[in-house]
Amino acid sequence: KTYKVKKGDTLKSIAKAKLGSSAKFKELAKLNKDGTTVMLVTHDVKVAAKCTRVMYIVDGNIKGEYNLGRYENASQMRERERELNNWLMEMGW
Repeated sequence: KTYKVKKGDTLKSIAKAKLGSSAKFKELAKLNKDGTTVMLVTHDVKVAAKCTRVMYIVDGNIKGEYNLGRYENASQMRERERELNNWLMEMGW
């Protein structure tokens, strides 16, 4: 299934759409590319590796921030995951 982002759509309306998580992430990425700030909370490094910026939060406090740059395509994933995993290990994750 696909979901076309329409003007006035909210993150809530996209999240409620009956889509797989990959399709939802693509729609969130499109919104972000169009200028909407998206804040995503996850414990999944594969999901976080697709994000531009990752913050490490412990007990509600930001302990670190890592800038991965914009995700362009799947060929980058292995390197982005490795980079992020190394940083998270340094942070004590």
